[in-house]
Amino acid sequence: MPLCYTAAPTGTMASRAMLTLGLVFGINSVVNFANPMVVLAVRIAYGLVVALQYFAWKRVVDTVEAAQDRRPIWVKAKPAAGLGSMLSSMMGGGDAAGAGGAALAYNATTYYDLESDKAKAQMQQAMSGPIMMFVMSMFMGMHLPLAMQIVLTPLGLYDDVTVKRHLLAGTP
Repeated sequence: MPLCYTAAPTGTMASRAMLTLGLVFGINSVVNFANPMVVLAVRIAYGLVVALQYFAWKRVVDTVEAAQDRRPIWVKAKPAAGLGSMLSSMMGGGDAAGAGGAALAYNATTYYDLESDKAKAQMQQAMSGPIMMFVMSMFMGMHLPLAMQIVLTPLGLYDDVTVKRHLLAGTP
């Protein structure tokens, strides 16, 4: 019987929001971003974290390609993007559960297709996201997001189901 691929439990989202709030207040009260050496240290640490993230996703891509796991799996269908679908789901109609609370819509795929697509997209994001962060730091003087991502990026890697399955050798 095909398995259902699920994301992290919702309790993780609430704790992550509290962690982010704590980081904002903690970093702002402890770190002096007026000191150029502190800013340089934060930029270097962020660069190392970005490299860690890139190589972690590269390793996941390599292990997914090597495993070629073609077992069937069911994943939740992605809602159509756009304002109309967003408003429709907010008003209680047209969502995946249907008007009567019927079963959610699922798509059939394989572990390989799902994990390969996700890992490649995350690896690409690991290279495009930091560009914006460095622009914000260099030209806008916004250093707090860099400092926060030093903590949040490794936690995001740890929470990801695909990373847990392929790098941490655990079951998600």
